[in-house]
Amino acid sequence: MKRNKKLDAKLYSYFPIAFVFFLFFSHGQAINFLPNQDFDEDLKGWFTAFENPISTVASFGTVEWSSDFNGSAHLTVSGAPGVADLITCINTTIYPGDIITCKVTTGNMKYAGIHLYIGDYFNDINEHVDIIEVGNVTRVMRLVANKKYQPGTPILIHLVCWPGSGEAWIHYLDLIRGD
Repeated sequence: MKRNKKLDAKLYSYFPIAFVFFLFFSHGQAINFLPNQDFDEDLKGWFTAFENPISTVASFGTVEWSSDFNGSAHLTVSGAPGVADLITCINTTIYPGDIITCKVTTGNMKYAGIHLYIGDYFNDINEHVDIIEVGNVTRVMRLVANKKYQPGTPILIHLVCWPGSGEAWIHYLDLIRGD
C-alpha cells in the first residue's frame, strides 16, 4: 500500500491544534462546588439572612430569586449602611490557585459595592467591586484561592452601600481548577 505524503503532512499539521484543544479542555474546567450555583429555579441551598459582624444597626436589604438572566439571585440595598448577604458552603475542597468566578449584573449603584468572600469574613481573601454608576453593568468577579479550603467552608456574596442604594443579580458561580 502506497502512502500519500501530502495527506500525511496535512493530517500531522492538525496535531498542534488538537494538542491545544486537549490542553484547554483537560484543565481549567468549571466544576460543581456549590449547591445550586446557577440559581436556575430558586435559592435552594443558600441562606439569605446573615448576622452582620460589623454593625448591629445596619439596615438589611433583600435577597430573592429572580427569573431575570435565566434565573438569578437578586440582592437590593438602600440606607446607611445597607447590607444584603447571600451565603452557602462549598461542597468540595478548594486548593491554592483555584479560581472562583461570580457573574454579576449590577444596577442603579449609588455608593455601593459588591464583594465575594470565602472563609473567614475578616481574615481570608475576597474580591470586591466598588461601584458608583447608574444602569446595568455585567461583569465577572474573580477570586484566586491562596490556601486550601475544606468542604463546609462558607462563601459569601455581600452587597453593601453607605449611604445610597444598589441592586445586583448573581447569575452563577464557578470553580476553575488551577494547575
